[in-house]
Amino acid sequence: MELEKLNEWNPWWENKELINELIGITRDEYNLLVNSIEIREITIITGVRRSGKSTLMYQMIKKLLEKGISSKQILFVNFDDKKLSPDSLDDIYESYRINLNPEKKAYIFFDEVHKKNDWESWIRKKYDLKTKDKFVISGSCSYLLKKEYSVLLTGRNLTFEVFPLDFKEFLLFNNIKLEKENIEKGILLEKSKIVILNKKDKLPHISVYQAAFPKKNFEKINSAQAKAGKQTFANPRNLAAGSVRQLDPAVTKERRLDFHAYGLLADLGQKKHSEEHEILNAFGFKTDSK
Repeated sequence: MELEKLNEWNPWWENKELINELIGITRDEYNLLVNSIEIREITIITGVRRSGKSTLMYQMIKKLLEKGISSKQILFVNFDDKKLSPDSLDDIYESYRINLNPEKKAYIFFDEVHKKNDWESWIRKKYDLKTKDKFVISGSCSYLLKKEYSVLLTGRNLTFEVFPLDFKEFLLFNNIKLEKENIEKGILLEKSKIVILNKKDKLPHISVYQAAFPKKNFEKINSAQAKAGKQTFANPRNLAAGSVRQLDPAVTKERRLDFHAYGLLADLGQKKHSEEHEILNAFGFKTDSK
């Protein structure tokens, strides 16, 4: 295997300062994971895609470089790279050892390792032979299930599950500071609202909500039904429920439902349910209190 295939995944071989472009922001709850680079056991990182597994691996590499470990002692391989599909783990390992690091301890990072068959047996053999290697491997939860390696790597690994940013981390990483006192006073920059609302997958979850009809809308719809010779609706509640269940979104859109948020699943310092409503109001959601 040509070593050049690995160059783009290992920019520190050319300039170790380039690692700073990859390390992201430190997440304190994963300090133990990052520090596991110091021990012999295999570090296994699982988690859904885009939860930050690769970033944590880069932070481990940064830690090694800061300790004075030579950049040539660090190998990072991402098996999502189709150029590496024809190459076995032995091909990659031997090419690296022969061409770059024949004798010193190696710190080997395999990202999305589940793309290679029998990776568990391969790594176990290296571990049991006490080769001069520290392995850090990652894989998505849907592929890298603990039961796949629990037998082969028992007593040889530390496994960490990584989760996507929670809402507080999302705010911190975007330099948005929400304080209860400011929320109560309606102090929230428009640009902060835009950043948050453009990241819908990171918004705090609304645990309960109500879809309802203003009385005027209900009367207008029934009037239109009567004029068309159609059956009128018995009450706003039934109409709202039926509108939400419509298969055709255009029908739901025409009926002009009102949305009322009720509960908030995010810890933003609220102590009472009424304070959840204040936070929701600050983001522009309607609640029963406003």
